[in-house]
Amino acid sequence: MKELELKDIAGYLPYGLKVNSKDDNDIGTITGIDLSNIIKVKYRELTFSETIFDIKPILRPMSDLYKPSLPDGKIPIVELFEMYETREFDTDKKYSVVFNAPIISCEWEVYDTIKKEEGVLRFLRKTSNMGDLVCSFRYDPELRRFSMHDDTNRKPLGIAYQIDLFNYLFENHFDIYGLIEQGLAIDINTVKI
Repeated sequence: MKELELKDIAGYLPYGLKVNSKDDNDIGTITGIDLSNIIKVKYRELTFSETIFDIKPILRPMSDLYKPSLPDGKIPIVELFEMYETREFDTDKKYSVVFNAPIISCEWEVYDTIKKEEGVLRFLRKTSNMGDLVCSFRYDPELRRFSMHDDTNRKPLGIAYQIDLFNYLFENHFDIYGLIEQGLAIDINTVKI
């Protein structure tokens, strides 16, 4: 059985990762890590040293991308799509655009025949030369990447800023490595924080 490693939680560390202590089932926040991989966890007002084997991170399942799962009630995949479409990651705003793609649907689909779960956000893209196109934006858990597709013409579309999209996932504690399924993390929807 795989054990939790530092590389599994490293991307979440700058964003106040909550963890569950295996010893006393208490919930705390990681505040630091030292060179010998001892993790500092703050439980209430006290900070304790824990090994990575003594904690389980509390993460959101990837299916939460497609429903109102954030504290502000927003749907994360819609937020990601709007950030991407408006070029929010373009720091000098050289390529910024106004968001104008109407959302058609946002759902998590389960394909029983091939044992695959996948979410998809469908939107309408208005073009001057090809009319209205139905397109999709999704996160592929198997390939661990975001993709966009022209569903009308059945063509893949390029997508940039992948690292910025992933930073959003880390910041909002989405389980991109499948740690919940492996029993190495706890689903945030099953605990009271």
